Amino acid sequence: MKRQLVINIFCRSGQSERVQGLCDRVGIVDGASCSLASKYGDWFLRIAHDDERAAVLLSELAKEEPSPGVSVREEVLYSKSEILAAEWLVLWITRQERGESGLTYGTAYDDAAACPVCGSGARQRGALRVASSAVPTKSLVAQTLAQEVLIAEALRSRLMDAHDISRDVRPVEDKGGTPIPGWWQLYPAAYFPRWSEESSGMRQEEPCGRCGRDGFGQILSRPLEIAFRRDAVDSMAGVGVAFSWEHFGRSKRSSMGDIARLAMPLILVHQTIARVLIETKVAGLKLIPVRVL
Repeated sequence: MKRQLVINIFCRSGQSERVQGLCDRVGIVDGASCSLASKYGDWFLRIAHDDERAAVLLSELAKEEPSPGVSVREEVLYSKSEILAAEWLVLWITRQERGESGLTYGTAYDDAAACPVCGSGARQRGALRVASSAVPTKSLVAQTLAQEVLIAEALRSRLMDAHDISRDVRPVEDKGGTPIPGWWQLYPAAYFPRWSEESSGMRQEEPCGRCGRDGFGQILSRPLEIAFRRDAVDSMAGVGVAFSWEHFGRSKRSSMGDIARLAMPLILVHQTIARVLIETKVAGLKLIPVRVL
């Protein structure tokens, strides 16, 4: 595991050459120890999080007049061996969200076991209805605007060969209820217990006062690192795909008590599923190992 800083420097007019000069003086050049690239006059740097040159550069940039726009985030790079050794991993879709779906398109939900106040925990009944723009023509994975995950039939078939996920997929339909051939929704039947307080990279704001399950969101400047206690992981024996107990975004019921908006949980996959995704070289996703305490 390697931690690095991603520093984006957004230059004002005529400032790009001065920023390059700053990098040169600090000793930051594109090479083995860091990655430095320019695009449209802006600069993009990837460097080890504990590299002293990064702090010096940020200090010098702060003295610039006018000051360039600077964003800094930390990311964790996992080796292939670390990913393959993890028991469970977060499935993170990196493709741009596309297409309306879910409640706005007439997808049915059962709220019998959902929170009576916000609706978190409602379970989808039957197929997911989506806009045609949500379904790509060439990719194996996709993500709707509401963060539902879609997988192509070719990928579903490969996953089924490794682990029975028949309870974890749903058909996909258009708004009128006509099936969209070749595509499925990945919709786990199981839920993980709550993750450990040692998890990091996310915050919870204004959660539901009744269930406390929604309101989670990623801290963009920090890497997402999820941790579970050993007993929580052991309770998932035999499961290949699962939702997190925690929901990202906010759920909401209307004044009539109907579900108006649903926050989405994360999807976690067992190593048997992760191996198929790696072997198949599925583009548009990353796998984040879960720590077991």
